[in-house]
Amino acid sequence: MSPWLLAFLTFIIAIVVYRLLKHLTRPSIPLPPGPRPWPIVGNFPHLGRVPHHALAALARTYGPIMHLRLGLVDVVVAASASVAEQFLKVHDANFASRPPSAGGKYVAYNYQDIVLAPYGPRWRLLRKISSVHLFSGKALEDSRYLRQEEVGRLTRNLASAGSNAVNLGQLLYVCTTNAMGRSVIGRRVFNDGGARCDPKAEEFKNMIAEVMVLSGAFNIGDFVPALEPLDLQGVQGKMKKLHNKFDAFLSGIIREHKVSESDDHKYKDMLSTLLSLKDAQDCEADKLTDTEVKALLLNMFVAGTDTTASTIEWGIAELIRHPRILAQAQQELDSVVGRDRLVSESDFPKLPYLQAIVKETFRLHPSTPLSLPRIAAESCEIHGYHIPKGATLLVNVWGIGRDPKEWSNPLEFKPERFLPGGEKADVDVKGNDFEVIPFGAGRRICAGMNLGVRMVQLLTATLAHAFDWELKDGLHPEKLNMDEAYGLTLQRAAPLVVHPRPRLSPQHIPIIETFVFVSLSYISRCSNSKFQVKRALLTTMSPWLLALATFIVAILVYRLLKLLTRPSLPLPPGPRPWPIVGNFPHLGRVPHHALAALARTYGPLMHLRLGVADVVVAASASVAEQFLKVHDANFASRPPSAGGKYVAYNYQDLVLAPYGPRWRLLRKISSVHLFSGKALEDSRYLRQEEVGRLTRNLASAGSNAVNLGQMLYVCTTNALGRVVIGRRVFNDVGATCDPKAEEFKNMIVEVMVLSGAFNIGDFVPALEPLDLQGVQGKMKKLHNKFDAFFTSIIKEHKASKSDHNKHKDMLSTLLSLIDAQDINEADKLTETENMFVAGTDTSASTIEWAIAELIRHPRILAQVQQELDSVVGRDRLVSESDLPKLPYFQAFVKETFRLHPATPLSLPRVAAESCEIYGYHIPKGATLLMNVWAIGRDPKEWSDPLEFKPERFLPGGEKADVDVRGNDFEVIPFGAGRRICAGMTLGIRMVQLLTATLAHAFDWDLKDGLHPEKLNMDEAYGLTLQRAAPLVVHPKSRLSPLVYLSESA
Repeated sequence: MSPWLLAFLTFIIAIVVYRLLKHLTRPSIPLPPGPRPWPIVGNFPHLGRVPHHALAALARTYGPIMHLRLGLVDVVVAASASVAEQFLKVHDANFASRPPSAGGKYVAYNYQDIVLAPYGPRWRLLRKISSVHLFSGKALEDSRYLRQEEVGRLTRNLASAGSNAVNLGQLLYVCTTNAMGRSVIGRRVFNDGGARCDPKAEEFKNMIAEVMVLSGAFNIGDFVPALEPLDLQGVQGKMKKLHNKFDAFLSGIIREHKVSESDDHKYKDMLSTLLSLKDAQDCEADKLTDTEVKALLLNMFVAGTDTTASTIEWGIAELIRHPRILAQAQQELDSVVGRDRLVSESDFPKLPYLQAIVKETFRLHPSTPLSLPRIAAESCEIHGYHIPKGATLLVNVWGIGRDPKEWSNPLEFKPERFLPGGEKADVDVKGNDFEVIPFGAGRRICAGMNLGVRMVQLLTATLAHAFDWELKDGLHPEKLNMDEAYGLTLQRAAPLVVHPRPRLSPQHIPIIETFVFVSLSYISRCSNSKFQVKRALLTTMSPWLLALATFIVAILVYRLLKLLTRPSLPLPPGPRPWPIVGNFPHLGRVPHHALAALARTYGPLMHLRLGVADVVVAASASVAEQFLKVHDANFASRPPSAGGKYVAYNYQDLVLAPYGPRWRLLRKISSVHLFSGKALEDSRYLRQEEVGRLTRNLASAGSNAVNLGQMLYVCTTNALGRVVIGRRVFNDVGATCDPKAEEFKNMIVEVMVLSGAFNIGDFVPALEPLDLQGVQGKMKKLHNKFDAFFTSIIKEHKASKSDHNKHKDMLSTLLSLIDAQDINEADKLTETENMFVAGTDTSASTIEWAIAELIRHPRILAQVQQELDSVVGRDRLVSESDLPKLPYFQAFVKETFRLHPATPLSLPRVAAESCEIYGYHIPKGATLLMNVWAIGRDPKEWSDPLEFKPERFLPGGEKADVDVRGNDFEVIPFGAGRRICAGMTLGIRMVQLLTATLAHAFDWDLKDGLHPEKLNMDEAYGLTLQRAAPLVVHPKSRLSPLVYLSESA
C-alpha cells in the first residue's frame, strides 16, 4: 500500500481510534494526584499570584507529589524531602536536562550557557570548566581578599550613613555585584559603591532586575508551543531586546578586558581564565566559543548577584525581628573575632551559631523558591506513580523548607534546630540533605554554590557583627513587613530600610566616601518604582486569563501572522501539495526516480511539503555544492527520525546523531583510530584472505549457477567482521550452518528496508504515536535484536581478549578508548552497529551492480581483464597495492558509482537556520534530500548519461579529474562535507579489491544461457540501491589453477 494512501487515510483514522488509543496508551500505574485541569489552560488558574505558595497549599490536599497540566505540558511538583530525593538522587540522571524555555532560547544564547543548557557532553564540559577552573577551592581562596575588600567598603558606607536611613537591599546588591565583578572581570561594575556616576553600571543593574522579573513569569509559550510565535505576554520580545543589551554589554567587557590584559593584576580573574581556555584545549570539541564565554559570564552575574543579596537581606530582616538571636550571634562573633577587626572567611568554622542562622535563612527564604525546571528524559515510576516522558519537574524548595512533617514549628525562625542536639543537627545546605536544598541537588546543583555560601556567610556575619539595627521611623521589629514578591528570586515585597548603628572600634570602620549613600539613595528612588511597575504588570495579569483568550486570538491573527512571516524570497519551486498529506503522492514507489522526473519540470532545486515538514531536494552538482560545501555548516545535522530514535540508540551513533560535540568526538575516534590509513593498511591482509576465500568458493561451483549477491554479502560481512570484531560473522561461504549469522543477515536486510521507507511519523510528528505503517514497532523489535546481538559479541570479545591476534580489531580499539576518551558502553554498540549496517550491504550491492555492467558490456570486461593481466599476471590474485596501477579499472569503478550509488537518496540533513540558495528561501528546520542517483544521470553534466562509459573518467575524457571522495559534486556516492561517510576509504578499497578480483579471476555467463543484453537491470528501492532480481551467474575460472588452490585464494 503506497505511503500517500496511508497518509490520506490518517485524518479519518486518527478520529476513529482516538478514544481507543487513549485507553490503550494509559499507563498501568496512575499519574500523581492533582487538581482537575481546566479546558485549554489546564492548571494555570491554580498557580495564583505567588505560585510557590499556591503549590504548597495544593500539596496539603493532594500530597507531596502532584501532577499538573499547564497548557499542553505535564508538570510534576515535588513538595517533600523524600520525594525530592527520589527525583534528584535516585532518578537524577533521568531528570538531568532542562525543558525548552523562552529564557534559554532568547536570553541564554540559545541554551549555550550552563544553567539552562540541555544535559549532554557540551554541558558537562562547561560544568567541568566551572568546577576545575572557576569555582574550585583554590580559585575561591585566591579571590578571598577581593570579597573581603568589597565587604569592607560596604561597611564603611553603612557607617557613614549617620542618622539617615538606608535601603539595605540596594547596598547589598551593589556590594555583591562589585565583588562578583572583581572576581569575574577584574574590576568593579559600580565604580564607587553606587551607580550614579557610571551609566553602564546603571544599565547593567536594570538589565539584571528585568531578567529576574521576566524569568520568574510563567510564559504561556513555554507550555503551549503553538502559541510561542504569538508572544501573548510580550515576554519573548522583551527577552530578545534584553539579550541584545546583554550581548553588547558583555562583548564590550570582553573587548576592554583583552585590551587591558597586559596590565599586572594580583589576581587572575575568571574571564582571563576562560579566554586562556578558549585556545588552550587540544581537542576541537573541548574548545570554548566566544558565545559560550559570554553565556558563562551572563550566568555568573545573573545567578550570583541578586540571589545572594536577597538572601542576606532576608537574613538581616530575621535578625532584626528576633533581637535575642541577633544578640547571641553578636556574642559569638565578639568572642571569636573581637571588636577590633571585621570578620574574615577563615573565622567561619569557629562560628557554629552564625552558620545555623545562615542555614535557617536558607530554609525559610531560599533564593529560588521554585527550582529551575527539569525534564524527564524517559518515563519512570516514583512512589508508585507514573511520571511520563517529557514531563517538567518543579521542586517546591520553599514548600519543603516549611513542611510540618519535617520541621517542628516550621514557620518559626529557630537556628537552634541546626545546632548539636537539634532536630536537624547534621543537615547541610549543599545538596546532600533534601530538607534544605536552596542550591538544588544532583547533577544540576548550582555550579557556584560554594561561592554563594561564602558570600552569604561573610556578609551576614559582618553586618551582624559590625552594626546594631533599627527600623525606619521607629517601627517595632515585630511589625516588620515580611511579605514576599514573587519572581525567579525570592524578593521582599517591601525593601528593608534601616538605620545601621556601628558597634565596633571606630578606627576599623573609617568614615570615608560619604557621598556613596547619596548615590545609592538616588538609585533606589529612580529604579524601584520602574521595576515595581513591571513586576506588578506581570503578576497581576493572571496566566489563566491569557491562556483562556488564546483560542480566539490564534484564530483572529492567523492570516496576519502568515502574511508577516512570509519570507521576502520565494521558496524553491515544486509540485502543489495535496491537503494534509502534502507531496507524499508525488514520491511514487521509487522516490529517487520520481524526484528526478519532477526535477525535469521544476528544476534542480525543489521544495516539497511532506506532511507538515518542509523538504528541499537537490538534483544537480551545482546545487549540491551549495548545500554541502558553501552552506555545509548549516546542514551538518540530521532531522529527527524513527531510525535514529528506535534503532540507533536514540541518536547516539555516528550516522544519525545530531551535529555537535558528541558527534565530533565519535567522528574523531573514527578518523584517528578506526579508519586511518595505518589502521586500514594493518587490516589489509584480512580483506585479502576473505576475497581469496570467495574466489575459491566461486571456482569450486563447477557447472552450478551461484547467487553472486549472496556470496558477496557473505564475503564483505566476514571481511568487516574480522576487521571490526576479530572474527568472521558467517562460519563459511553461506549462513545456513550458523543460526546467529542467519539472524544477523535478516536483521541487516530488515533495517535497510525499514530505513528506506518514508515513515509518515517522521513528517507528521503528531501521528508518530499512531505508527500507521508499523515502522516504529518493527524498529523497536529490531533494536532489541541488534542490542542483544552486539552485547553478546562484546561479552564474547572481552572473554577472549587474552587470545593473541595478529591484528588489533576495531572493537578492541573502542574498548581501550572507554577510559581514555569520553565514550561509553552505548558508543561501542552504536559504532559497531554502524560499521556493519553501513559497510556490508552497501559494498556488496555496488559490486553486484559492477559485475552486472561488465557482463552487459563484454568489451569493457575484456579491456579491464587486459589491464589486469598486464599488471598482475595470471599467476596470482589482485592485491590492494596493484590498484593505483589500474587507471582503466578505476575509471570503471567510478562509472559504477555514478550510475549505481549505494544510497540513491542521501541520508537527510536539516537546516539549522534559514538561508538563501540560488535566490530561494530555505526555511529553518527544512529537511534536505540529495538525489545522488539523479545527479549522476544529469544530462547537463554528462554526455549520454544512461550509457555505461568508463572512458569519460580517463585522461582526455569529459570528467577526467573527477573523483568520488566528496570534492567533486558530480559523483558523491559517499556524500560530502562534514557528514561524508566516515568509512569511505574502507568502502572504496573493498569495492575496488573485490570487483578487480572477480573481473580478473573469472569470465561470466548468465544462468540458462540468458543473453547479456537481456539482463534485468531494474532497481528495488530501499535505503541501499538493490537489484530487483538477484544476479545469478556461472563463474568460469581464467587464471592458473594453482591460484585457486593457494592460501591467498
